[in-house]
Amino acid sequence: MIKDVIANMNVHMDKSIEALRKEYQR
Repeated sequence: MIKDVIANMNVHMDKSIEALRKEYQR
C-alpha cells in the first residue's frame, strides 16, 4: 500500500528530473 505510493512518487520524480535535465540542456 504505502510502498506503492512511494514507488509511484519515485517514478514521478524520475520523470520530473529527466524533464528538468532536458530543459537545462537546451
